[in-house]
Formats: sequence, structure tokens, C-alpha cells
Amino acid sequence: RIWLFCSRAWWKQPRPCVPRVPILAVGSGRLLGPMAAVQPLKPTVIWAQRQDSVFVTVDIKDACDVKVQLEESTLTFSGRGGEDGTIHYSFELDFFKPIVREKSKFSTKRCPEFFLIKQESCAWSRLQKEGKLPWIKVDWGRWADSDEEDEKGAFETGEMEGMDFSGVTQEEADGSDGRDSILADLDEDVVVSTDEEEEETAGKAK
Repeated sequence: RIWLFCSRAWWKQPRPCVPRVPILAVGSGRLLGPMAAVQPLKPTVIWAQRQDSVFVTVDIKDACDVKVQLEESTLTFSGRGGEDGTIHYSFELDFFKPIVREKSKFSTKRCPEFFLIKQESCAWSRLQKEGKLPWIKVDWGRWADSDEEDEKGAFETGEMEGMDFSGVTQEEADGSDGRDSILADLDEDVVVSTDEEEEETAGKAK
């Protein structure tokens, strides 16, 4: 009986609160568990070129929540992919040389694709400005050396039904998310009428 009493007394004691400590995966530098921060992944980016243009494909099929900021010297991209759109991708890329933003095109019909016009007609030795990035690869299916351009021709851009940057100014692109219109609505005066005022107005109308 003494053993049963002690056992029940021990059982009723509250369980000690053990703090959850993030677990570091050995050799990976990644945190595991509920406290781990989910870092965006770098998608595979493939590219091909002509003397006057560059074709860039971000290998994310059925991408959603796509956000793009295209400048003359940089491309900033973020979006989601995977079966349920739960995988977050993002990158910022400095171009090898400047491009003409207003003449460039962007589409997400299959994968996010960019047709970029070079400011200077010449061959780029790489897509990025400096160094080697393992997530950037050559699109050999579209690639053409300078002596093959006449045979392969220009890039096919007829099906690129996405955004055409030629008609979008930088100011419009920065405010394209609708924040400016929302702020404008908030600045407007709001007229609030009482029930008595509405009845008086209705009586005058009669």
C-alpha cells in the first residue's frame, strides 16, 4: 500500500517543462525542428544568348506568388513552387552587362521566362557579373554560338504573353501592387450620415 501511495503521489506531480532547443543537423549547418527558420531555396536558372539578347528560364513549373523586379543591371525574383506551392524560391542576380529594360519581356506561361535585350551587342562569357554560381546553367537547347545564329535564328518569343516591360515605367512597376491606390482611397473623405438625416433627405425628395 505504501508503494501504491507513493506511486500515485509521484504520478500526480506536474511533468517538468523541458525547453525546446533547436537541433543542428550534423554537417549541414541547418536547424531542424519547429524553431528552424525556413530559408528560400535557389532555383535552377538556365540561360542562352544571341549577340543582341539573352533568354533566361527559372526552372519552377507552375510557379505561383511570383514577384519580379527587373533593372538594367539586376534581376530580383521570388516565387513558390512544388506540388502545393509550399517551396519558397528567391534570388538576386547581377547581370554580366546591362540590358534594356523597356524592350525586355517576361512570362510565366510554363516556367518564369525572361527575354532580355542587351544594351551592347556582344557575347557574354557568363550570365552573372562575377564568379561561378552553381544554380546557373547553360540552356543548350536554345544556345547558339556566334557562327550558328543565322542557322538557329532569334529566340521564339511569340508565346510570351506575360508582362511586356516596354510599356511599364519604373514608377508604375514600383507601385504596381496597388498600394498607391489603396493609400489614395484612405486619404479620401468618408461621409457618414445618420438615420434622421437620411429620412429628412428622403422627405425632401418626395
